[in-house]
Amino acid sequence: MTGETKTCGRCQAVKPLAGFYSGLICRECSKKKTAEWKKANPEKARVSALRWASSEKGRAINRASAAKFYKENPYTHSHYSARPEVYRAKNKLTAERLTDCYVANGMGLSVRDAPKDLIQAKREQMQITRLLRELNKQLKETK
Repeated sequence: MTGETKTCGRCQAVKPLAGFYSGLICRECSKKKTAEWKKANPEKARVSALRWASSEKGRAINRASAAKFYKENPYTHSHYSARPEVYRAKNKLTAERLTDCYVANGMGLSVRDAPKDLIQAKREQMQITRLLRELNKQLKETK
């Protein structure tokens, strides 16, 4: 290590200090090492990512990066306001079809976490509730 440079302990490349985090390996090697670890340990990586995202520092960084992204890409998040009728129609169709995602979200679960049998049972319950609502509506109209 000399003045403004440092030697990576993994790839042995001499790089400026800006090319390192605080450790002994350069940023590129660190990213490769992390990617290898995530591939070898997917469940631990998922838990680690969730823990980070729920930490105060993680939430602050996510908010800051989201704000920066939306400022730099104004049309990626304003598409709804540009064509709300398209999204209302799509949402209505999703609700009518009772897709797995719609049903699971209605139970406060993700599709990944909800068992298929539970989704199917909830879908049938929703269909029955809709039929009852329609029958009640028809009864009120005939009175």
